Amino acid sequence: MKIIRSAKRKTLALQIKPHEGLIVRVPLRTSQEQVEKFINDHKNWIEKHLKAIEERQKDTASVEKLSIDEIRGLADRALEVIPARVRHYAPLLGVIVKTLEKT
Repeated sequence: MKIIRSAKRKTLALQIKPHEGLIVRVPLRTSQEQVEKFINDHKNWIEKHLKAIEERQKDTASVEKLSIDEIRGLADRALEVIPARVRHYAPLLGVIVKTLEKT
């Protein structure tokens, strides 16, 4: 847990970041007791969001990374599909399309 005190801040706030954990932002003159009470009052919210982040990280860890060849194949496919879709939708939106050459 990281507590950040700020002179300009007027309210207390909680933030949870995946690689940093819980961040508590408080006004400069907030007592430690007030900070602890705020955290305790929001214990359910904190636990719920920490659990969600943990589950998201588990899901992400199980995803296989694409190889360079797979990425290149997808990029080549995008170069085929996207221009066709742009040509289709540009007149419907009333825009002019400048053609880009594949390099």
